[in-house]
Amino acid sequence: MTTLKRKLVTIFFILLGLYTLISFFLVPFLIRHFGEKALQEHVNGASVIEKVRLNPFTLTLRVEGLSTADTAEAWSVKWASVEVNVGALTVLNFYLVFDRIALDGSDISVARELSTEVVEAEEVTEAPAEGGRAFLEQLN
Repeated sequence: MTTLKRKLVTIFFILLGLYTLISFFLVPFLIRHFGEKALQEHVNGASVIEKVRLNPFTLTLRVEGLSTADTAEAWSVKWASVEVNVGALTVLNFYLVFDRIALDGSDISVARELSTEVVEAEEVTEAPAEGGRAFLEQLN
C-alpha cells in the first residue's frame, strides 16, 4: 500500500472514530440538556427527560423517561420511551423521512372541573362574503 493510500485510510478511520464518539456521547447529552431546557421554558418547569440514546449508524433517536405537564396542572403526559427512526431517504431527498415513530408506555391524564360561571355567547347575525377570517374574528 502506498503512503498516500495509507494516509487516506488513516484519516478515514480517525474521522469515523470521531463521528462515532461525538454521535454516541456528545450529541445525546446536548439533546437531553437543550430539549429539557426548552420543555421547562415553554411548557412546565417540572418537565423531565431522563435519558437520550442516539445510534448514528441506524439513524435512531430514543428518548426514555419523558414527562411534562401543564403549568395549571390541567393535563400531564409521560412516556416510558419515544423512538424516532429516520429513513435513509432523508439523505437523498434533503428533508426528513421517518420510517418509524413509536410512543411506548404512555400515561396521559386530563383533569376537568365543572365551572359554575355562566358565559353568554354573542349571536353572529351575518356571515362574511369573502373568506372565513373575519367570521372567525367575530367569533373570538
